[in-house]
Amino acid sequence: MKIAAVLTTCWFKLFCFVTLEVHLGNSIMFQGLLRTLSHKDLRYIIDHYDGTQQLEELVQEAQQALPLEGRTEGCMPDAPGVAAISRFHRLELIDPTADAAVFGDANLSFSLNLVRHRKALGHVGRVIATTFESREVLRERYKEIDETIKTLQDRTLPKSTIR
Repeated sequence: MKIAAVLTTCWFKLFCFVTLEVHLGNSIMFQGLLRTLSHKDLRYIIDHYDGTQQLEELVQEAQQALPLEGRTEGCMPDAPGVAAISRFHRLELIDPTADAAVFGDANLSFSLNLVRHRKALGHVGRVIATTFESREVLRERYKEIDETIKTLQDRTLPKSTIR
């Protein structure tokens, strides 16, 4: 049931964006303008456009609006709008409190990028990262491994699972 509600919301927002473009007459100028907006500004336009305002005025209003705080929708306000919203709705299916496990991540770079990405999206679940090698072997192979481990621990505390 929860997934159905999320999918309904996702498709509704996508419908609103497409409707906004169609309502504006598929004008190249308006399409270009919408595609250049930041995540914060495009989300504002989608939420506030009702067909009565001039798009340029609404864009100015959006640029002056404060980012949403304390909500997942407010994450990454400066990211490119279309990419962030489409990516956001795909990841919305993932429970933001769920843990993730990464097995055999040699230099832990994938795990570090996953932690950064999840944190930027407001996800609070742990990332459990493993390698196949001992710490000593990792130090021989990857000069940056101690720094990577420290960064992972700093980003995932207090639920750190690196040993």
